[in-house]
Amino acid sequence: MVDLRHDVVMTAPIASLRIFAGALVMSPLWIGIALWFVLTDEPFSVHATWPLVVVVAAGVASAGAILTLGYRAPAISASTPSAEAAATGLDAFRTGTTMRFALAEAPILVALVLAFVVVEGGFLIYLVGAAIGLALMATHVWPGDGVIARTQRSLERDGGRVPLREALYGDPAQGTTTYQP
Repeated sequence: MVDLRHDVVMTAPIASLRIFAGALVMSPLWIGIALWFVLTDEPFSVHATWPLVVVVAAGVASAGAILTLGYRAPAISASTPSAEAAATGLDAFRTGTTMRFALAEAPILVALVLAFVVVEGGFLIYLVGAAIGLALMATHVWPGDGVIARTQRSLERDGGRVPLREALYGDPAQGTTTYQP
């Protein structure tokens, strides 16, 4: 009998998180393509500025909510074992990524609703909301170094050491691949 288990390589958690985040970030683009075909009458002329102001205000509120709530994580005490701290940090990072996406999506959803409320210029309103939402997603949802560091600071605020980066990128000695950006 052939034993294939020695060839099994686990991917690092960062790889699946990037696939997840990539799928989430693509959704506003697909919605925009669909809206182009639905909202074709005068897509770039806006006669009222209030919808744009509402979308920008939703973006500002979303950014504030992301900075206030999006990076909250349970504080790890100094006595927590490294493996437990890494597991808690990984769970907190995954949860935070989903929460930050939901908050970053708010201006897109507001713009989507307003695109159907206004008579003309609905596509432009959606584009503004999508641009704001995508900027928030690129900054706060994509699992890059800044997002990892900000989450790690939140986890370590009580003096504990959390090997979050190592937990995300994996440990080749344990059979996980190190996926570098």
